[in-house]
Amino acid sequence: MRRIVIWTCMGFAVAVLLGFAALVVALRRAPDATISQAPLATTYWLRQVTTDAGRELIRERLRKKESAPLVVAGLSGSPAAQRHMIEAISGDTQGGSVWSMTEDVEALLLGLCSYPDGDVRALVRGNFSPDGLGRRWSHHQRRYEHFEPGQMCPGPGTWIPGRPAVLGLVTLTYLGAGYDHRMPSRFRFTVQGLLDLLLAGQDARGCFATDDRDHAIVTMAVAEAYAMTIDQRLHNPVLKALTWLVRDDDLSAEARWSANTDLAVWDLMALKSVQAGGLPNYVGRSKQWMDGNDDLGKRCYEHGQVLDVPPAHVLAQSGVMQGFVGNAPALKGIAEENFTPRAELSDLTNYWLTLALMLQSPYNFRAHIDPYVSHILSEQNWDASDPDIGCLSPQADPASNSLRLLLMGITYHYMPISPSGAPSTP
Repeated sequence: MRRIVIWTCMGFAVAVLLGFAALVVALRRAPDATISQAPLATTYWLRQVTTDAGRELIRERLRKKESAPLVVAGLSGSPAAQRHMIEAISGDTQGGSVWSMTEDVEALLLGLCSYPDGDVRALVRGNFSPDGLGRRWSHHQRRYEHFEPGQMCPGPGTWIPGRPAVLGLVTLTYLGAGYDHRMPSRFRFTVQGLLDLLLAGQDARGCFATDDRDHAIVTMAVAEAYAMTIDQRLHNPVLKALTWLVRDDDLSAEARWSANTDLAVWDLMALKSVQAGGLPNYVGRSKQWMDGNDDLGKRCYEHGQVLDVPPAHVLAQSGVMQGFVGNAPALKGIAEENFTPRAELSDLTNYWLTLALMLQSPYNFRAHIDPYVSHILSEQNWDASDPDIGCLSPQADPASNSLRLLLMGITYHYMPISPSGAPSTP
């Protein structure tokens, strides 16, 4: 009897080993069929013995909603278990993952962002893209129905973006990353909600905001959404906004641009987005004003007064405008190192410098931009106990966060507007 029991146990052990060996072979030779049929927990613990394709399939299964309990269990375990799970769910895109996680998984991952174990902390931060966290902060911490206006001047001068402009900048951060309100994506309804809020603020004249700079930013956002989707619901609002932007009432558009050179840049960017949607092209009007303006590239104005600004801001304004009207000789006439963003400059200046640099020197772009992007990331809030986690602005300012997101979007070779080609005169 004793021999029967021993031989039975040995036979069972051999069968288990053979089954395990067969599973390992299957995981390596036929990962597609094996991983889709085998229990997830089994393939998860054996992910190291499969191929890269197999690990990709395991990661896809772990990211499904029904797998959340297993992911939660791993993230709630020991540091070794946490590292194993984070490695299993991470690693598909440059700068971090883009999967839509459940709330309990997201809460655990965000909590681990400031975890004492350095390896766990580094791995989990890699699971979030920095720009994704910045957009998350805009979305979750600043609910759009009660969205705050800007709290600080984003550039030289006295202008603080109002609520419409901040919502416009936030909208551009999604559009600049390729997310619109029509193509399926995890941000589709977010962008739709933002556009609804922007359109609701337009008055009968076509004006989106009392400050012309704010109006230009909202016009650019709505026009860019139209250019990306050709959504006819946006057609008339863009045309009405364009009419207000180039209006000739007490002052002509040219007089407003001469009195406020920041407005001249924002208006040109908005006009370029309108043009990109195949709508009336008034970029030539801006170019004519530039051709007759001897102060362009020499000094900045606000409310008709000369501003005491860093030379970089003057060059940023000039560089963006020359690039957007297709004046390559003027743009090339400025040394590319003068377009390098720096920590001591304002967020608006650095955003425009980055745009100008991309238009002028796309091949040397990363060499100039990477040090400043590293600076931005060093200031990103990773404290999971802080409701402002993910914010790229040290002051938790929504306009600053958006401008830095747009700058990083340019760095990732996305453009929130369409600056190519020389314009024709309307």
